[in-house]
Amino acid sequence: MTLGNKNNQEEKIESDIEEDDYVDNKSNATTTDDEFYNELMDAPPEFEDHLMPDGCKDEITAIEHFTSCLNRRFNSCPVVFTGTLEDALKEAFNSKEIKERRPLLIYVNNDKSVYSNVFCRQLLCHDKLIEYLLNNYVLWTWDVTFSSNGEKLNEILKTTFSQWKPGHSIGTGTTEQYPLLIGIRRSTNNDYLFDRIIDGSNKRPVVDEFLAQLIEYKDRFDISEENFEKEKERSNQFIMNSLCRTQDFHHSSKYHDHRDIYPPTKMFSPLSFDRNPSQYSGFSSYDSHRSFLPNYNNNNFPDRFRQLHINPDDNDGDDDDDDDEITPTVNRPLPKFPE
Repeated sequence: MTLGNKNNQEEKIESDIEEDDYVDNKSNATTTDDEFYNELMDAPPEFEDHLMPDGCKDEITAIEHFTSCLNRRFNSCPVVFTGTLEDALKEAFNSKEIKERRPLLIYVNNDKSVYSNVFCRQLLCHDKLIEYLLNNYVLWTWDVTFSSNGEKLNEILKTTFSQWKPGHSIGTGTTEQYPLLIGIRRSTNNDYLFDRIIDGSNKRPVVDEFLAQLIEYKDRFDISEENFEKEKERSNQFIMNSLCRTQDFHHSSKYHDHRDIYPPTKMFSPLSFDRNPSQYSGFSSYDSHRSFLPNYNNNNFPDRFRQLHINPDDNDGDDDDDDDEITPTVNRPLPKFPE
């Protein structure tokens, strides 16, 4: 080996060592959110497009764009519900069978956050998690890289959830708050509960840890739905019992007055007391044993009774010859009444 070749080989080795040191220093350097965002915008074509364009107005179009870009970036993508958040909520909760219901996950991405890229690459787009999410969750996504889309997200949340308050704003926070993964379940009084499963870069679980979190949350969701159904059944039973008590009360009130049980009848004409008040003096007495017959005294009562005696001189007015003979009568003594 000549001296010139030996010197050239030593220079090449030193150059390789310096290059390796440069690469190591670059890989160990801390990347800020702004630097990462700038690098992302200078990335290959699959990273050039934003997950959502600025000023999205239509939910469905925005989500279709989101999934398309996510798939281009990482060559895989979880199954995202392509529809409005309201429809995703119905898909998650409206099944009659509890076992068919699934918790709703809302994933909020921000490309200015370093951990958003890491989370998508290592967890959200992992094959094992893609399969589990497909069978156990309803996933709905949004991107807030642009502030206009963050405002749109808060508008959607207020429209979908009546209990959503301004303090719950999640679309206009700092980049450290992203990525954000919110799980939604239901309380016994039919209010929706919001649980932050992933909240920025505070905790960075690996695949198995994240999968365990999702399994645990699914179990909590199932218990919440069972309690919700039990409470709904108790509430319905209480309403039925209240209706039955109300009907019984009206039934007893209707027949409390005997006039409702025995309605007035027109079989007999009403008595008129104005014609001869003294004749019906018995009506003014509370004596239940007194007769309500006309007031006949002992002197004129036999005369009234005597009117029932048949006069022998009367005839029936029949002109037939066979009836010319007078029908004999038997004179019976008149009854005597005590003086």
